[in-house]
Amino acid sequence: MRYPEEIFGTETILERVWSYDSEVTADAVRTSIKRIRKALDQSADESESIIENVRRVGYRLRRPAK
Repeated sequence: MRYPEEIFGTETILERVWSYDSEVTADAVRTSIKRIRKALDQSADESESIIENVRRVGYRLRRPAK
């Protein structure tokens, strides 16, 4: 939430969210993003999600529509 529009790769998310000694994989990131979307989004349409998947790069938070 502090860095809207900034893209974070899966590895960056893993490093910032989980401890270095954990054996978490990219699947954990995808699962967590899915759960966060479900909690935050008002629409089931992924194209309207507050969390955008930037193909082959990572994820970013969209700025709220005014």
